[in-house]
Amino acid sequence: MKIAFVTTNYPRWKNDNRAPFIHGLAQTLKQKGCNVRVVTMHNPGSKQYEIIDGIEIIRLRYAWNKAETLQSTPAGIPIEWKKNFRSKILLAVFFFHLLIRLPRLLRGVDVVHAHWTLSGLAVRLSKVFHGIPYVLTVHGSDIYQANGPLLTKINRFSLVGASHIMCVGSDLANEVTKLGLDSSKIKVISMGVNTERFSVLPLCARKNQILYVGSLIKRKAVDTLLIAFSQIPSIEYELLIVGDGPERENLLLLNDSFPGSHRVHFLGTVAPEKVIELNSYSKVFVLPSIEEGLGVVLLEALSAGTPCIASRVGGIPDAIDESVGRLVEPNCPQQIARALMELLSDGQLWQECSLAARKRAEDTFDWQVIATKTLQIYKAALQTFKHEF
Repeated sequence: MKIAFVTTNYPRWKNDNRAPFIHGLAQTLKQKGCNVRVVTMHNPGSKQYEIIDGIEIIRLRYAWNKAETLQSTPAGIPIEWKKNFRSKILLAVFFFHLLIRLPRLLRGVDVVHAHWTLSGLAVRLSKVFHGIPYVLTVHGSDIYQANGPLLTKINRFSLVGASHIMCVGSDLANEVTKLGLDSSKIKVISMGVNTERFSVLPLCARKNQILYVGSLIKRKAVDTLLIAFSQIPSIEYELLIVGDGPERENLLLLNDSFPGSHRVHFLGTVAPEKVIELNSYSKVFVLPSIEEGLGVVLLEALSAGTPCIASRVGGIPDAIDESVGRLVEPNCPQQIARALMELLSDGQLWQECSLAARKRAEDTFDWQVIATKTLQIYKAALQTFKHEF
């Protein structure tokens, strides 16, 4: 089967940390015999055409090198869109380039898999020329941050044209259903993780460190984590903040206002291999988001057998419960602090959560499991398409 991914976000080069989960799906589909082509956005420093791990990647330019700023931060388009009018113009230019080039770039493809509703919009509008069925994965920000009637209508138009809609979490699926779509074509299929890349270390081999990985943006609520960490009495533990974003300076200032601020380390953006290492050596992973489709970083922590503390929002409860860590209310540092002290002070509880975390990752979120489900969606889309004609 020949598949084309159309996505606004994709690794800019090999081993990049931008949307590695989409490349992970492409790799696993390749292993299962599919031919995968990716059409995505060009970034400064990336190639317009290359093959990585057997995946053909075509990156569309939309401006001269220094002006290609839509992916200038790890938070991506949702943050850039809000910055200024210039960003909106650049996004319109990219969309136009994508729209006019898709018919040629999709030749010979059996099924198109669009990621995020903006890509789905381009695929649907150009379908009159390419005539290929498409499925659409929504990841969270494209639905949760679609404020206003215009964006809601655009999202619905993108979704209605898809043969099937894949949502990375059950809460996201509920939000999509509210748009008045046929619930029979909405499926909850998350992104996945290659569990074989993660080692599960025993408690005695772990370092006294707590880990956060993600963009430094408001909806990730890293400030809540900093407040919670300042309430932990032990001076033995360190907090590692991996990621970057527009909230970095504010978070540094907040952290400096707390005693023991030297125990918090802002590591910035690190390579995926380093994230794997940090997960394996950390005792607890924390994701304090106030909005989240699911959180692939949680799946990585589960794969390392690292107990997780995360907010009870979005699709997070699909992955995290009391057996693998603790769920807390959003914007509640006291609950995060209590959960941290509970997991860090009870070795037996930690061990039980660690074993359950790894098992959940293998049974539910491993790429082999996710890719098999995705292939079934592709086949159903082709079957539906044949019946229509």
